[in-house]
Parts: sequence; C-alpha cells; structure tokens
Amino acid sequence: MRRNVRRLLSGLAATATAVGLATTLGATPALAQSDGSAYTKAWISKGYVAHAGYVYFTALGEKFTLFDSDADGAGVSVQYYVNGAYREELYLGSGNGTDKTFDRSFAEGAAIRFRVCLIDNDVIQETTCAWGSGVA
Repeated sequence: MRRNVRRLLSGLAATATAVGLATTLGATPALAQSDGSAYTKAWISKGYVAHAGYVYFTALGEKFTLFDSDADGAGVSVQYYVNGAYREELYLGSGNGTDKTFDRSFAEGAAIRFRVCLIDNDVIQETTCAWGSGVA
C-alpha cells in the first residue's frame, strides 16, 4: 500500500512541476478568432447614404469582402492594420451592387483593425469612414 501511495504522490508532483513550468515559460491560450464588419456613415450634404459601402472580415481564411450598395458614383476603400501596424488599402470601384473578396494571410491570433470609407475621384470621404475589428 505504501508503494502505491508513493507512486501516486510522485505522479502528482510531476504533474504539478509540469504545470508550474508551463506557467513560468509563458504558455497562454490562443486568442479566439472573431469576424468583424463595418459600414460607411452617411454624409447627406454630399449625397452619400449610410451603409453605401461596407466590409466583412472573415477570420477563418483571413478574407476581406468589400461591398458597394449605392449608386452614388463613389467606390469603397478599406485600410487595415495588423497588430497596430498599417498593412495596405483595398479598393472596390466596380459600382453599385458589386463586391470583391481579398484573400490575405495573418498569424493566428493577430489583431486586425480596419476602416471602411467611400472614395470619390481618388479622395477618401473622411466623414463616411467607420472602424471595425476582428482576430485572425
């Protein structure tokens, strides 16, 4: 019986040591993936309605899909950041009722922040911009 107790205590001590070592070395659970979206804001004096452009970020596969949903003559622009660093601008200029998907690759758990805006004659219409975020 003493031998069984000794084996049990040895096993528990080894488990406790492994858990302590993992904690000391900084083992942390990965961040959960999350999708995100953002919709442009209205700018009535310029003729832009709310939700004239929007973007969906899909965490699984790291994809941005841009949509143009108004015949206002403006395109849709998305600028995005990965872990706080600016990456690039995506553009959809094919007109009302169209969409375009951009397939990207990010490290698992990367924080993705993006801004969607209407863009007219190569000028970002700042008043229409809105922010969204997700986790790759």
